[in-house]
Amino acid sequence: MLIRSRLARFTAAAAVAVGAMTASTATSASAAPAAFPIDTNECPSQYFCAWHVQDNSYSEMCKWKDDAYSWNNCSWVADGKFTYAVYNNGTSGLGVTMYRQAGYVSAIGGCVSRHEFVRLANNYSPLSSKWNC
Repeated sequence: MLIRSRLARFTAAAAVAVGAMTASTATSASAAPAAFPIDTNECPSQYFCAWHVQDNSYSEMCKWKDDAYSWNNCSWVADGKFTYAVYNNGTSGLGVTMYRQAGYVSAIGGCVSRHEFVRLANNYSPLSSKWNC
């Protein structure tokens, strides 16, 4: 009886210790890798900026100070690459609406407010934007 009692306590204590160690040191196999860091400080004041991220290893940025009738002046948009994120670094207080097509056709989502960073689905690129909200 004494042996069984000590064995039960040892087994319970070991299970608790192993559980604590596993909980604090293990990482989930399904944990997603950290997103590529984008530095919003590279977006100049008064601009609306967009980034393309390639293979979570590097990014390219395009920027527009005024309404952008077409984003095709941005090389990676013109090449058909997707937009990963946008940032409104405007100073007027106006927000930016993005559009699926050039010429302000088919608005996407809501207004991107001043100093707002938005991560997009990374499976499309807006093709125009306007400071209008």
